[in-house]
Amino acid sequence: MKKKKVDLKDLFELSEFFKFFGDSTRIRIIEFLRQGEQSVLAIANYLEMGQSAISHQLRILRMANLLTFRREGKAIYYRLDDEHVEKIFQLGFVHILHYEQNCSNDCVHAEFSALGGGILNLYSKKNYSNQNQ
Repeated sequence: MKKKKVDLKDLFELSEFFKFFGDSTRIRIIEFLRQGEQSVLAIANYLEMGQSAISHQLRILRMANLLTFRREGKAIYYRLDDEHVEKIFQLGFVHILHYEQNCSNDCVHAEFSALGGGILNLYSKKNYSNQNQ
């Protein structure tokens, strides 16, 4: 079956979207927010960075619709916008594992299937083999 050609405009938008994942501070923020909603202060403390620098990155992630927030008094709390952000993050790990650990296709498929439950178990090829014996 031949795949439909993707519109150039859509490819450009996808390229722009992935740029938001191209900063290690933003990735660390997303990783921390996988635990649930956090205040700007908690994020800054976790990343050991100033609130101003964190707020700048949070604003970028919010503009990309990767995060949502709520205010409580003077405090602002952030969380991942939806399950898609979590899945994109997890799929990135599946891809990294595939190449870093030289997993077989079976290993990658097992990791990918774990995404359905919202949990990604990071197995080495050896651990994967031991669990399936």
